[in-house]
Amino acid sequence: DVESEYGCKGHDSVYYFFHSKPQSGMPTYQEACKQDEVILDAGDHGPKSKYTWSTSENSRTIKVKDNGDYTVEIVDSFGCKNKETITLNFRKLPPVNLGLDQNFCEGESITLDAGFDDGYSKYSWSTADTTKTVEVAKTGTYSVMVSDSFGCKRSDEIEILVLDLPKFAW
Repeated sequence: DVESEYGCKGHDSVYYFFHSKPQSGMPTYQEACKQDEVILDAGDHGPKSKYTWSTSENSRTIKVKDNGDYTVEIVDSFGCKNKETITLNFRKLPPVNLGLDQNFCEGESITLDAGFDDGYSKYSWSTADTTKTVEVAKTGTYSVMVSDSFGCKRSDEIEILVLDLPKFAW
């Protein structure tokens, strides 16, 4: 309250609004599979918000495919600023290799081996088998999809040709 020298009284109020720093909600560390493309999202902070990424991009979201640290500076609609960094680690894919195409004679068979096992791997063969190895005795293209313990997937295929046995004419 204020009183003037003439006895007039008045008062005024000041209201303060505190606005917290803009937060993206992104984790500080994330893993993904090597073939994946990760979308980083700095969050919605109002229509006049500005975003500056360490990649020089200025959009709310960016797509990344490489290991490293990614920093975003967010300036929200109120002018509040915040910087956040996320570290991305792209995991290697399972090393699956069925080898070169194979030929063998009728009546024989071959064992195909997915070649990778981290103790938690899952296998999905074109033959509907779910084991690390399969035995085949017919001509055809055989493929396997291997998933590692993290869920990263890789596939390979091989062409098998079964040769007819020679026929003798008497």
